[in-house]
Amino acid sequence: MRQRHTCVRGQSLVEFALIAGLFIGLLMGVVEFAHLLYVYTATASAAAEAARYGATTGTTPDGIPRYQDCEGIRRAALRIGAMAGLRPEDVQVFFDRGPGTTPYAACPNPPTTVRGGDRVVVRVTIVYRPLVPLFPKTTLPFTAEVSRTLLGQVRVSP
Repeated sequence: MRQRHTCVRGQSLVEFALIAGLFIGLLMGVVEFAHLLYVYTATASAAAEAARYGATTGTTPDGIPRYQDCEGIRRAALRIGAMAGLRPEDVQVFFDRGPGTTPYAACPNPPTTVRGGDRVVVRVTIVYRPLVPLFPKTTLPFTAEVSRTLLGQVRVSP
């Protein structure tokens, strides 16, 4: 009877060894997919947040209009994307006259005045690098471009 008990214990160890590799591989795949999804959403969110900051009316505490605050626009993107690997040089800010037009200004030289239909356009690129070292040379760049119309001066009358 004792011999039979030892045989069952050995069988459990073999079954565990067969399943453990599959389970760990599946777990690593789930973690890697979650990281990929995080980088993708951080790219889109960082671009949207930066464009939103640049398009808001008003001025900074230093008296600079927000669309001219290139560093503030970059900081808005970095607040969202820094954990995903976003760097200041990965944020491009430029200005155009509307859909289908070419940019007429870009940071660090923003326009001094804006007119109706002008937009701030923010392009953010984050390069995805896997956490799991199975494919160490694999990279995948994600780019998001978001534009918002600048309002400039808005007159409100009763």
